[in-house]
Amino acid sequence: MTYKKILCVDFDGTLSAYKNGWQGINTINEDPVPGAMQFLIDAVKVFDVNIFSSRSEKPEGILAMKEWLYTQLMKFSEEGFDVYMQLKLPVNKPPAFVSLDDRTIQFNGVFPSIDELTIFKPWNK
Repeated sequence: MTYKKILCVDFDGTLSAYKNGWQGINTINEDPVPGAMQFLIDAVKVFDVNIFSSRSEKPEGILAMKEWLYTQLMKFSEEGFDVYMQLKLPVNKPPAFVSLDDRTIQFNGVFPSIDELTIFKPWNK
């Protein structure tokens, strides 16, 4: 059996547009970020895709993400159900090969200044 490397994908602001901000752990009334559904379709062919979020700490948060992903994938593609069935939504952040998140700075061996951290803005702000 061949194992795929783990890709950890953030949910809010990476898959879900998150333009309305936090509405509660089980409330997701957002469209996908443009390209997100095609990205998931392509990613599951190469990676073991794990979607992890601050919502992952509660069962109702995971259920809300699952329902949203199912709805969006089914609207987007005939492959939607097959892709949905391959997605994992773990309770704990997995030991990923690589992560994709809108609120992350890649560490390159040099720590950023505190000022750089305090002025950080995600891509959509």
